[in-house]
Amino acid sequence: MHLENIALDLAFPEQNVLHTAKGRTYYAGIPLCVDFFGEFPCNGNALERCFHLNCINSVPSDHASDPVIYEAGGGAGPTDPANSVQTTVTMSAVYQSLEDSPFWVGQILTLTAAVSATSQAGSAATTVPAIGAAKWAVVKGITHDPATKKITLDFGATISTVTQVTNPGAAGYQQEMVVTGWDADIANSSIEYDSIELTAVRRTDMDSGPKQIQYNQWMVQSDQWSSLSTLNRSYFLPPRTSTAVIILPNVDANGSKFLGSQRLSNYRFTVNGESVTNRPINYMPQADLNPAVPNAKTEAGSALHYDLISNSMMNMGMRYSSLQECVYDQSMTDVNTPPTANAGLIGYANLGVCPRKRSYMLALPIPESDTQTQLTVELEGVFAAGTGALELYSYVTSAI
Repeated sequence: MHLENIALDLAFPEQNVLHTAKGRTYYAGIPLCVDFFGEFPCNGNALERCFHLNCINSVPSDHASDPVIYEAGGGAGPTDPANSVQTTVTMSAVYQSLEDSPFWVGQILTLTAAVSATSQAGSAATTVPAIGAAKWAVVKGITHDPATKKITLDFGATISTVTQVTNPGAAGYQQEMVVTGWDADIANSSIEYDSIELTAVRRTDMDSGPKQIQYNQWMVQSDQWSSLSTLNRSYFLPPRTSTAVIILPNVDANGSKFLGSQRLSNYRFTVNGESVTNRPINYMPQADLNPAVPNAKTEAGSALHYDLISNSMMNMGMRYSSLQECVYDQSMTDVNTPPTANAGLIGYANLGVCPRKRSYMLALPIPESDTQTQLTVELEGVFAAGTGALELYSYVTSAI
């Protein structure tokens, strides 16, 4: 991908701001990378699966080196150090580590020789290149001194030669290198490039992100049957199912006007041919609505029933704090009738006058498997009009 005449607004780390002079702030050149959320500097490091911007001719700007002292303590007469050749430059800026510096191996820099402000007054020398002349050089190596916290750039070849030093005095003739590159205009607060190359790379030396992301979802199966009192059917649950939840809706006159459940006496589960419990799980002690006398029509629940629900919730990573298993009737015209006694039992003769209607679920923890799980459901109860419906929800762990 090649982008022309593009301007980027960038926020630079504090250590990359070098100095301000003549109304312009100069920055150290840094590799830039772009991820899905925008542009940001990364100090030479790449994030996993990021885009690198190769900014053509983008290098540090006006970064001074430590001065090199020639003939310190010499007299006033002309001297000639034996071709004082400089192949390295120690930068004056301080960095906590090599990774914090704005330089890297293979970087092209423009070097300009300058007489240091601390040089002996009146001293002079013959320099190649001449003072103020620019020279291009490629960084061949970088070292970081943990004591001085300064970095030294090694160019692997001669970048400066100093001869014929005159009047060095006590301070000596001192020469420094100025690194020149792009700069930023404070007024516009942006950096402009004539050409930018955008390349997608994958860094294998960095800590990689998760190889997959797991999430959970509900998958549902629906079924219907025609029977007055029993059901015995098998269903196949999707792979990676950890919990199965069964709903038995019923909306006849003896349930809620909008939500209710079948009159269920007991039930059993079998997973892959093995029975989950050694006996039926009781739910309603009086599922039959006849005779129309006050009895235990509104009672429900058993220890095994709630134990399975608790284990199923924990299999999903949660716990329930209460479970009423009922909804209040949406029609409040005839719910003021209190329960009455009959033959030692307290209850309602007609569920229509009971304000709370049964609305429950059956739940079962499922051992996770990479293949389908066979679930056999056995129900016994009193099913209104000899029909029933079943909604089977599977809690499935998936990955992308």
